Amino acid sequence: MKKLSIISFIILCSLNSKAQITVNTLNNVGVGTSAPATMLDVNGPINISSGAISYSTPPQTSSNTLSYGLFPHSNVGIGLYSFAGGISFWGGATPAEYMRIMNGNVSIGTTSTPEVLTINGNIRGNVGGGALQINTSNIVAGTYNTNAYVQIGPQNGGYCHMYTNTNVFAFNQSICTTTGYIGSYYSGSLYLSAGITSANPKGTVGIAVWQNGYVSIGPGIPIGGGISYLLDLGTSTNSTIRASNIVYNSDSTLKTNIQNLTGSTATLLLLQGKSYKFKPNATTSNLSTKTLNTTSLSDTSKINPINNFNDTINTNRIHYGFLAQDIQKIYPDLVYTDKQGVMGIDYTGFIAILAQSIKEQNTVITNLQSTNTKLQNSVTTIQTNITNLQTSNASLQATNANLQTTNASIQAAITALQASVAALQKKVNAL
Repeated sequence: MKKLSIISFIILCSLNSKAQITVNTLNNVGVGTSAPATMLDVNGPINISSGAISYSTPPQTSSNTLSYGLFPHSNVGIGLYSFAGGISFWGGATPAEYMRIMNGNVSIGTTSTPEVLTINGNIRGNVGGGALQINTSNIVAGTYNTNAYVQIGPQNGGYCHMYTNTNVFAFNQSICTTTGYIGSYYSGSLYLSAGITSANPKGTVGIAVWQNGYVSIGPGIPIGGGISYLLDLGTSTNSTIRASNIVYNSDSTLKTNIQNLTGSTATLLLLQGKSYKFKPNATTSNLSTKTLNTTSLSDTSKINPINNFNDTINTNRIHYGFLAQDIQKIYPDLVYTDKQGVMGIDYTGFIAILAQSIKEQNTVITNLQSTNTKLQNSVTTIQTNITNLQTSNASLQATNANLQTTNASIQAAITALQASVAALQKKVNAL
């Protein structure tokens, strides 16, 4: 170890009545201690009123020389750049620069100081339970907020957080994850919104993914009490879907308690079709949401979307269908009620009922056609019999005419015979 050379210094110590200066057998000097362990061992504060404590041969850089500074054991020390008013921190068995302060800019792990803080290496912080805090600024309602900040780092062993006390995180590029997953923390649901601004940090929620895997789409999604369906487009009048095809699970292996439908026609006749218009969407003001404390990095808040979008195309259009309350009385299993008490109809369930009703009607029609054929055959037989009777009647009428003619001839013969008898009787009487 190289000896320290003292250029000039004044040591001012606040010593008690027992304080002393001790030089032991190893020529170690102790101030405020009777057992100095090093060449100079001071037990108390040191005030250097002028001058400096410098290393006898300060380390060199490729382009700059340290003019003066403090360099204790193992070459760990502080040096001053006199040419630019900078400060550098050195260390290591082979002297190397670890940190530099130059013109108000600080660099760590590099000698370049282009920014207020330049770091070449990893960063570890401990703000808010394990985060690195970066103070920033933002403008809210025209007011410049100099107390804004961003905290980055692990809040606990399982998560790495980004937290800010401003309204919105803004990214100027696309967000990409190497795992392909994106999700929510703590609130249990993930919301995708449009139109987010600092004044409207929640925007208009378009898609909500719930903790149980259910998905809500559209401005009318029921947030407060959760949703009742795997895919829910809400009660908004603009929840229209367009698709080329929709496939429903219908494999027999997925079903149990399979029964044939009967009496479908009779129940269908009880239905009353309706025409109607949808009411305009009302502002969703009855959504109960959980507001969390956001004073620390581990907290978050649950988004409460506002449903203020009206689809005038659907509200002005006449629709045709049924009322769920009416269907519930006839086909209760085709009616669903969500957690808000709003009813819906499974219109696809009517397909099987209508198909069965058509079959029943077809059976009735087939039976009627068979009966009609029999009646037509009977009518044909009767018509044939009538024709035969008419033919027989004509023959009888011809025979009757012949008989009447014969009878007239006989009558004429009888009359002639009677006249002959009468003449003979006169002759007989004359004899």
